[in-house]
Amino acid sequence: MKLEVLIMSKYKFGDFAINCTEKKIPSPEDYSTYIGLEHMDTKCLKISRWGSDVPIIGEKLIMHKGDILLGKRNAYLRRAAIAPHDGIFSAHGMILRPKEEIVDYDFFALFIASDYFFDEAIRISVGSLSPTINWKDLKELEFYLPDLETQRKLAKTLWSINDTLDSYKEMLKQSDELVKAKFIEMFGTPIDNEKNWKTIKVSDICDILNGYAFKSSDYVEKSEIYNCRMSNIRPNGEFDINYNAKFLPEAFWDKYSQYQLKNGDIIIAMTDMAGDPKILGVPTEIKTQGKKMLLNQRVGKLIFNDSTKFNKLFIRYYLSHYKIRQELVKGATKSIQVNVGKETILNLPIFVAPIELQNNFICFAQRIDKSKLNIQECITKLETLYKKIINKYLTKEEN
Repeated sequence: MKLEVLIMSKYKFGDFAINCTEKKIPSPEDYSTYIGLEHMDTKCLKISRWGSDVPIIGEKLIMHKGDILLGKRNAYLRRAAIAPHDGIFSAHGMILRPKEEIVDYDFFALFIASDYFFDEAIRISVGSLSPTINWKDLKELEFYLPDLETQRKLAKTLWSINDTLDSYKEMLKQSDELVKAKFIEMFGTPIDNEKNWKTIKVSDICDILNGYAFKSSDYVEKSEIYNCRMSNIRPNGEFDINYNAKFLPEAFWDKYSQYQLKNGDIIIAMTDMAGDPKILGVPTEIKTQGKKMLLNQRVGKLIFNDSTKFNKLFIRYYLSHYKIRQELVKGATKSIQVNVGKETILNLPIFVAPIELQNNFICFAQRIDKSKLNIQECITKLETLYKKIINKYLTKEEN
């Protein structure tokens, strides 16, 4: 399908978007329909979970089915979604509606979820700990939009790509669930230990090296040295060094050699935001892809002292179980951030399962990982196509 832009016009965001600010104090009847930022996933327009089991404190925004929900707090997480029902929404978000004389409704949701929009919104966000988008700044941002007819054609194409992407992402989730189920089948549940394995402490098999406190003033625009930070550990346990990448001077590689990371290292996030912890205690495997990386503070590197009794990838999957994460959250100190100490992790119990059984599980998990790589390649190609279309039809320079 070939799309042609007939008219490109520049608009301030406030010219084609409405910020809905009506609020209410929640009643118990509202708890089941409540949507918070914790219910929204990065780069996913669909919301599949909602509700609160505890009383909701403070005023919340009133939303209606079809509204566009924007996570204005921690803007770098790029959370935007379509309200699946009437209800209430977090006051740490915005509720947006299109002015349909300028922007098509189906196109508007895709626009808000696009990197084109979020790159600009993140740029004007304020605050260091929880960068937040303010309406007074957002409404003044200028964007190029095509004419309505072109928007409708674009929306049809982009929604088709988006739906296919959602299908592939669901396949990735199901693959992860298959590995989790296999772990439980072979070893049982951590903490509960229904298979009655002998247990030891994590400290009996490894130590933890905390990263160095590099300063933001240390960062350079570009170099061969990546700073491995908490945000590079994704909530699903994947490692992404390119996520909001930060670079350090070349001279730091030798100067801070003890913090060098190599392929296959296991690291764990030791800090998160208290209000919405998504990565606290999440372990991941380093995949350098030939890149040089230095470990940042509040990211711990597991240093193993005996590889004959434990497969380090088994340790990663064990520590990633939600029961372990619950223990870490319980033992964490809380303020604006929630922090878990080295000793809390090292004092965790761990199964002493036969190494052959551990290796069999890792072989199974690695086979699943190979199939996930194929799925991820398809996702990457579609995301590249999606971005190419957005860049071509939404930026003046490309037309």
